[in-house]
Amino acid sequence: VSLSTWYLLYPQSFFKSSFMDFVLLSLFIIIFTIVYFVEEINNEDEIRYFQKPSLWINLGNLFFYTGCLLIMGFNNYLERFYPSLSQKLIYINYSLNLVLYSFYIKAFLCIWTAKKL
Repeated sequence: VSLSTWYLLYPQSFFKSSFMDFVLLSLFIIIFTIVYFVEEINNEDEIRYFQKPSLWINLGNLFFYTGCLLIMGFNNYLERFYPSLSQKLIYINYSLNLVLYSFYIKAFLCIWTAKKL
């Protein structure tokens, strides 16, 4: 909501590539993912966790956004001082993206197998 309000007040910033937007988005997603896991830990019902799609989606989000936050933060520094190394570091982001979508696929497979049974 705060990011949307920012873009409404300053629409020219929507078209600029800003690292702070990504940091805010990542921090919010990481915080909400941690809140989800805390709720799951405090849940006293017996659940098959590895057959729960929301677990896989949140695991993927946690790995991806935590990794990207670190890599993009380091990449932002490297772009200023070592641009050639910065271009090589972006391949780690591709790997994190692959991990994220692998977790999403696993989540959809959980839904598909649950409906099939």
